[in-house]
Amino acid sequence: MEEQEVTLRDYIKLIKKRKKIILLVFFIGVAATAVISFILPPVYRVTATIKIGKIVDLSTFEKDPIESAVAASERLEGSQILSETIEDLKLPFTLKEFRKKVSVEPIRDTKDLIQIRVETNDRRQTLDTADYLANKLLERHKQ
Repeated sequence: MEEQEVTLRDYIKLIKKRKKIILLVFFIGVAATAVISFILPPVYRVTATIKIGKIVDLSTFEKDPIESAVAASERLEGSQILSETIEDLKLPFTLKEFRKKVSVEPIRDTKDLIQIRVETNDRRQTLDTADYLANKLLERHKQ
């Protein structure tokens, strides 16, 4: 069997021959992307990182965290605080919907950092929610 060698010229001929189809597919893709970008509402994300404070034991001068990052993140994601947030900020979400928009997690490989992440379609609402949750944790630690 004899193998035919494909050259660069052959590829260029093929591209020239199929130029209209290639351009059509490209412009359909660009148009679809543009339409989707204008139709979908914007999503705003706010991320707040909080460091859990430490209490100094005066007898040993050792610093112990006020609470663990895991406990703090679980508390902030609890139904009580999320319900208070919805009520106080007058948010238009059910608790189930709100849980999908808020994420509170301890930061991996750290003992005292947690990250609050909020995503909504309203810029102000997103910022206010993240601030509210961070302040809830700070208020608790001041007590």
